[in-house]
Amino acid sequence: MKSIAEMSSLELAAYVCDTLKQRGILTTLSGGFCTEIYSCGAYTSMDI
Repeated sequence: MKSIAEMSSLELAAYVCDTLKQRGILTTLSGGFCTEIYSCGAYTSMDI
């Protein structure tokens, strides 16, 4: 497993969601980071 510092933004988002899910907390990704994913990185927000 990569360290958090080595993760891409998408890997970090997945890690956070998975970690919270293991603790019974369901999450929904929203905001600027969704734009970054949808635009394949053409727009960046750094808000994850």
